[in-house]
Amino acid sequence: MEMMTFERFWELIHLYDSAVFPVQFLFSIIAIILLILMAKKPGSKLNRLINLFLTVCYLWIGIVFFLIQNRELSARMHYFQPILMFIIAFFFALDIFLKKSDFKFSNKPFRNWISLVFIAYSVIGYPLVGWLLGHPYSVNISGNIATWVPILGVYPCPTTIFSLALLSMALPQGDKKVMIPLLFWSLFSVMGPPIRVYGVYEDLGLFFAGIYGLIALIVSLKNANTFSGFKS
Repeated sequence: MEMMTFERFWELIHLYDSAVFPVQFLFSIIAIILLILMAKKPGSKLNRLINLFLTVCYLWIGIVFFLIQNRELSARMHYFQPILMFIIAFFFALDIFLKKSDFKFSNKPFRNWISLVFIAYSVIGYPLVGWLLGHPYSVNISGNIATWVPILGVYPCPTTIFSLALLSMALPQGDKKVMIPLLFWSLFSVMGPPIRVYGVYEDLGLFFAGIYGLIALIVSLKNANTFSGFKS
């Protein structure tokens, strides 16, 4: 199957933005509210809400982004992307009941600041960098009048950045199972067509979020093994 043209790729992106408007704003507002609650009142109820929110986001991305609006993209990858999104959604949904993740700010300020930078990038920075690169994530609201739109929750890459930042900050009480497919998506992003062919250089933030998440996971596992060694 021939590679999709640059123009067709960005046409699909623009059509998607217009089709789902104003869901983009709703998802970003919910994400910000959950983050504020995490700072003010973390706990089991909030953990369920965050897991539920991320489950809905990845189901939306798998179904609406990949299978409905961008089926042409998915077919070229033999539907690998939506399948991965459904796996991630399943793990977040499962954690509503298993309660592996305790979403809260770390007792290490440096980790909090890095995570907050990636969270800010997922909500504002990603589409802003795209705009600077000539990839406006926007919709026409009246004639030639267009509005910028956030894309957290409706696009896979900024949503993965957001998820990895939350889980990395929560470690060692972050669900490590769901981090595996998230890290796979982020670390191999530099090898995919979006960056190589279509110039989606805003995805470099996704790659760096993956590096950060991988380091946080390795440190957490190492500390857990050290602690177990002391106990034995």
